[in-house]
Amino acid sequence: VAAPGRKAYEKFLADWQGDDAKARDLAFLRLIAREYFRVMGGETRKHDPDHLIFGDRFAFNTIVPEVLEEMLPWVDAIAIQPNFQPGFPKAKYEQIHKLTGKPILICDFAIRFQDGDKKIRGWKLQENDRIAGEHYSKHIRAALETPYIIGAFWCNPIDSTPNFNRTGGLKQGMFGEGLKPRPGLSEAVIELNRHIAQVTPDRVDASKVTKAPKALPAPPPARNSAPGAVAEMFASLKLTTEQQTKFEEQEKDHKAARARFHDLKGEALRSAQDSFYGERKKRLRKIFTEEQWAIWSNFWNRSRKQSKPAKN
Repeated sequence: VAAPGRKAYEKFLADWQGDDAKARDLAFLRLIAREYFRVMGGETRKHDPDHLIFGDRFAFNTIVPEVLEEMLPWVDAIAIQPNFQPGFPKAKYEQIHKLTGKPILICDFAIRFQDGDKKIRGWKLQENDRIAGEHYSKHIRAALETPYIIGAFWCNPIDSTPNFNRTGGLKQGMFGEGLKPRPGLSEAVIELNRHIAQVTPDRVDASKVTKAPKALPAPPPARNSAPGAVAEMFASLKLTTEQQTKFEEQEKDHKAARARFHDLKGEALRSAQDSFYGERKKRLRKIFTEEQWAIWSNFWNRSRKQSKPAKN
């Protein structure tokens, strides 16, 4: 006994007129999509009427207009998985939005980076997690400014098992082993989330997200003991002449900013401090090497825990 799908296909072929094989296949694919989304969309809406329905997830290169058109009556928005690479593909998103007239969810997105000797799947890997975090943050900030994009989420919380499919390699997670934060990436995402909460103050958890996060554990410095005083810490940095010049410029800005803080109070003060120190951290990380940054951040994190001094 032939399966219902085969019977439907045989009837379709008997009724089909024309010699264009591609048009014929796309026409039957449309019928498959129509029935699939009718069943899935109808039942999902029936049993879960209070949640958004996104339907199937598409990559830029897997969109078939005939399939997408049949899905539209049954979904509230379109789930798109963009390419795992730097840059915001605004033209691609715009094209999909114009074609569907629906909002877009950025689905299963990530920027992969080098991680020891792990064989990681992905487009050109970024040098480290900090650079990956910066590119990811730029993409999501651009999405935040695009009215029809309603959300985004990272692909994989933790690393998948090696060779999880025939292509080989593993899918890299946002967190390391044991759900340990990857400092550069985690810091970028924390800052991103705080920015999102600040520009969307009506969200329920905005007040919690905008609070300064606890310091993430930094990599241990490559020396036997941590410096115990500011002078020792600066000596251990071993700044080059060029680094010293750039650092002194940042210190002038720091001094001027602290003077401005004296005239502010309450939320205005916290907002100004968060903005300044967030940018200061980015500039210092560009000046320091990874080892120098570990020494610097470890010293100030330890100092804050002991006496809660002014921000560095």
